[in-house]
Amino acid sequence: MPLEEEIAYFNDHRDNWIAGGHEGQWCVVLGDNLLGFFGDMPEAYAAGAQAHGDGVSFLVKQVLPEDPVATIQRVYWPLDEQAPIQ
Repeated sequence: MPLEEEIAYFNDHRDNWIAGGHEGQWCVVLGDNLLGFFGDMPEAYAAGAQAHGDGVSFLVKQVLPEDPVATIQRVYWPLDEQAPIQ
């Protein structure tokens, strides 16, 4: 799984980061190394890209007590006969 090591590192340290006052901030993780905490996602991504260069995968993730869950409704594309008529 891509970024498996980074996700495990994040999950192992999340509670300590929250206790340390980083809740809501964005972090950058490569392997088992934390680059730092940032105020927003674009800032974190830019720092990760600058530090790690092109072609290197790294994790950018917001430090929250629980991961947000997104619900996405089915999109009927291309239009099929089963699509509800609006």
